[in-house]
Amino acid sequence: MFRSIRTLTLTLALLAAPLTHAALKDSMQTLGGEFRQIFTKSKDPALNAQTLAHARALKAAFMTAKTEYPATLEPLPPAQQSAARARFEELIQTGIVLADELIGAIEGGRQNDIAAILNRMNDLRRTGHGEFQQP
Repeated sequence: MFRSIRTLTLTLALLAAPLTHAALKDSMQTLGGEFRQIFTKSKDPALNAQTLAHARALKAAFMTAKTEYPATLEPLPPAQQSAARARFEELIQTGIVLADELIGAIEGGRQNDIAAILNRMNDLRRTGHGEFQQP
């Protein structure tokens, strides 16, 4: 019986891994789409309500991505996997913090802050992709 439970657990883990990676890909595509919408709409203060909605969707996508992990972690030894997972979570948490700052800047109509936060988010994207995106 123990062997059956262990086999079932391993099978479920193997089946869930591709789904988690696919979900992360979806989250990253959502992040990119929302970022582009914010970047475009934030230049026009008349579109602040739409920009704010996109910023909230961006934060939600970061929150979802926090529960997922990149496929590039799988081939790593357990100790490196743990460190890489912590780094990934750190980058995603930074995205959540930046999304909160962005929401505050949009609500406050602080256009200069919006641009600066978007630049920091773009730097975060480059860092994350450089560390975790598959070639």
